[in-house]
Amino acid sequence: MNNKENIIKLLKALNDNLGQKRISPEVYNAQALGLEEPQYYRLLEMVIESGLVSGFSPVKIPGQSYTQYKAINPNLTLRGIEYLDSNK
Repeated sequence: MNNKENIIKLLKALNDNLGQKRISPEVYNAQALGLEEPQYYRLLEMVIESGLVSGFSPVKIPGQSYTQYKAINPNLTLRGIEYLDSNK
């Protein structure tokens, strides 16, 4: 699966759970998406910086080559919904 497909899978997981009181990490984490952690966090960083999702806080781990993110109130943005709709 390529990176664009993985991004769409992540956005779809968030979109499918918008009606929940709190979106559980189990629906969009690395394991749920079938990704290794470095790839997952790098893709998550891309969608955060692109404004497709919100509600994540960066966590710097010394000696790690990528930034991890902690979910504070994960959400799909309007831009994320539009991206998802245009890439079905």
